[in-house]
Amino acid sequence: MKMLRKLCWGQYPLVSAFWGFYVFGFFASWIVAGAIAAPFLLWHMRPIGFGIWYALTISYLIVATLGTWRSADAYPLTRWWPVLAKIWICIWSARIIWGLSNGGAAMILNRVTASN
Repeated sequence: MKMLRKLCWGQYPLVSAFWGFYVFGFFASWIVAGAIAAPFLLWHMRPIGFGIWYALTISYLIVATLGTWRSADAYPLTRWWPVLAKIWICIWSARIIWGLSNGGAAMILNRVTASN
């Protein structure tokens, strides 16, 4: 938990925050959230499992996004890497918002509220 708090406040170097937490950490969060949600899928409680998986993944993504943005603000060497990191964060965030607004939110709601 201390590591996530440190990430959220941008106290990691930009390289660690972007590549370690934002890129690779996001994929790791998929795996961890899937492992936590897997028993619910096996017990035929798919809506609960999907809700847990989605909540954990999005929660991690919000913390990693905020921390990477703050790490980019504190990057002392050059302005190119922080700008490129922020551009990528904006593109990826816009892609997620676009997906949610074009039927993704309805699909998530259907999966979470569906009966087994």
